[in-house]
Amino acid sequence: MLQCCFFLLGLLCSTAPTWAGDPEAGQTTDVYEALRNIEQQCSNRVLRYKSGLSLLVGNSTGEMAHARSKYIDSRDTLESLYSGLHQPSARFLLDISCLLDSQNELNCSWNNTDIPAKAEYAITGRLCRKTSVLSSWNCTLYNQGKRTGCEGNVGHLQNHYATVIQVNVSVSGLWYIHSKYFFTNYIEKMDPPKNISCSFTEGNQNLTIQWEKAISRRKDLNKYCLMYGIKIDDEDTEVTGRLNYHKQDIDRHRRYTVQMRVKLHNDCRTQEVFWSDWSEAIEVGPAEEPQPEYRELVILAIVLGLPMILLVFLLLSCKIRRVLFPPIPRPSIQIKQLLEKDFAFQVKMLCRGQTSLSK
Repeated sequence: MLQCCFFLLGLLCSTAPTWAGDPEAGQTTDVYEALRNIEQQCSNRVLRYKSGLSLLVGNSTGEMAHARSKYIDSRDTLESLYSGLHQPSARFLLDISCLLDSQNELNCSWNNTDIPAKAEYAITGRLCRKTSVLSSWNCTLYNQGKRTGCEGNVGHLQNHYATVIQVNVSVSGLWYIHSKYFFTNYIEKMDPPKNISCSFTEGNQNLTIQWEKAISRRKDLNKYCLMYGIKIDDEDTEVTGRLNYHKQDIDRHRRYTVQMRVKLHNDCRTQEVFWSDWSEAIEVGPAEEPQPEYRELVILAIVLGLPMILLVFLLLSCKIRRVLFPPIPRPSIQIKQLLEKDFAFQVKMLCRGQTSLSK
């Protein structure tokens, strides 16, 4: 803790001595002055594209003296940063990264593999609006495996333009000060896509996945700035510029597990971006076998078959009635009249015969 106090005191002292043995010390004094006051870093345009690094090392009298300050990028190495300096007890270079999730939790972390375990940290943060400071950022330090970081909520200033973080590492014989600028839009960690639907299409030959456009803090994002990651079982696919995906030639007899995530496309960012978490797994399949279409046949059978059945029934019923109840012959009117005349004639003749016998 005492080292940390000395360290902060050295930062506030404007007459910090330089390490005489370093030929670049005089050339980096202006950079040191530009970096030492974090309140001015929101307006530091160089810091928007490079990181700022200041090194203070112990001199021959044991005092901590400014040794080197410079703006660095990915091309700088440990050798280029520490060469010519009084040999410090440790040499390291932080790879600071920050992410801001949809709950406005700002998390900044860095590698700690080369940092001594007894190192002390002091983290300072500022939330910027353009070139002015909106507020300080209070965070909680944590250590998680090979990375150390600091996390805190910025919900009260969720529309801030950028974040400047300054990580101070104090070890025996070395004070390491690393400043970095992050645009808020480019450290966003979005939520995974919502309303994901999966179905078999094209006669159960394709697996079709559809989803809603992911929500971002950047309101001007077009669809080509969003890259979607799709995991179908263990197969990963990335698509851009659309809200659907078709996997062809699937096995409709098996079950598939689908998950999705999203991030900014590389062409639409200037800093490192992060994938969202994976969505909840969605299972689809196996596909149901198509059932034969009987409806048309049933309708046709009813329309044509029912009358035929009724007709057959009527014909059969008429035939059976004739067999069981044969019709009684019925003479025509002419025959009936003839028979009636013949009957009258026979009666008349009969009467005459009886008369003759009586005489």
